[in-house]
Amino acid sequence: MDSLANIHGVNNSKAPAEQKTQPHRKHATAFEPRQADSVEISPRASELTNLNDARLLRTQRVDRVRDQIEDGTYVTEHKINATVEKLFAKLSALDLLA
Repeated sequence: MDSLANIHGVNNSKAPAEQKTQPHRKHATAFEPRQADSVEISPRASELTNLNDARLLRTQRVDRVRDQIEDGTYVTEHKINATVEKLFAKLSALDLLA
């Protein structure tokens, strides 16, 4: 074990050459302004976040429609009329009703 005592770092001692060459480090005080941390989000990460938000909204919408179907409140006269009008407009555009 005596041979280990000469290795710097053991017993928290430093080699004499290190003691002379290490610069004095200035410690931050409470009065010095600090720079704020910042994060930059890549365009791809932003797209993935938006995609996850869209998935969440879609899931919420599907859950709401399922609940309305179970409750019997999904099919309304307004929805039926709107669907018939859209279907009629598409068929008219194809000249299938002439």
